[in-house]
Amino acid sequence: RDGPRLPEISTGCTSIRLSAAPLHGPWCEQEAHDNSLIVKRFLFEAFDCYIALFYIAFELRDVDRLRVELVSLFSTDAFRRVF
Repeated sequence: RDGPRLPEISTGCTSIRLSAAPLHGPWCEQEAHDNSLIVKRFLFEAFDCYIALFYIAFELRDVDRLRVELVSLFSTDAFRRVF
């Protein structure tokens, strides 16, 4: 075929655009937003997962119940990893 190849044109245009782009732009704001979202999600998931264990351990002070919860968490995770 004598027609232009779209992947080559697309790659060429992208490299030209990136080399001519300023150091700051909308993608920096998007990257900052994404990083902020990742941190918030991580903190929420950690809080959500472990708050019940902290409650049982430090508020109820029930070692036997804490042991049951920890064994349950470990067993569930081990089962999930195998299957």
